[in-house]
Amino acid sequence: MASFADLPPDIDLSKVAIQQPPPGVEQNFVNPESTASAAIAVTVLFTVIMFVFVCMRMYTKLFVSRARGWDD
Repeated sequence: MASFADLPPDIDLSKVAIQQPPPGVEQNFVNPESTASAAIAVTVLFTVIMFVFVCMRMYTKLFVSRARGWDD
């Protein structure tokens, strides 16, 4: 097993695999798969759900129970 001392000094460590991938999987350091679009979609979804619940709470506190407080 090689160590960091065995690597040439001018090598880019972001391009070196830690270990061999499982059989049938190819390494892709040039254009790796990104999950950014899924993370943005989940963030937007939960922000919209949160906004709906906050609006429902404010409507209930202001118009149904007519009891505003410091917690609102």
